[in-house]
Amino acid sequence: MQPRPPRGFTGKKYVPFTETEWKYVQRTFMSDNFKDLQMMVNLMSMWICRMQHDTPVIINISEMVLHAHLNGKKQDIGTTSMDSADLGLIYGSTIIRWRRKSF
Repeated sequence: MQPRPPRGFTGKKYVPFTETEWKYVQRTFMSDNFKDLQMMVNLMSMWICRMQHDTPVIINISEMVLHAHLNGKKQDIGTTSMDSADLGLIYGSTIIRWRRKSF
């Protein structure tokens, strides 16, 4: 006999994004366009705010990597950004976080 779902459980999962946002990120994730990267970082930051501690780890890690990549591109075009050491710390913390969640 299967256990009954809790009262009020609809079987739906809540996600921090709309279908339009998700499709945009899927379509442009590997883009090297500065504006696309900026939009993706903004969207993912918004998703993290919406879900807080329930945000899927892959969204947190992707946002960190894209944020670091965006800052690296800002550095390349000469706008004010982080220095290389700070970017290295972001990439390092992303790798550590990913490794912790892998096990």
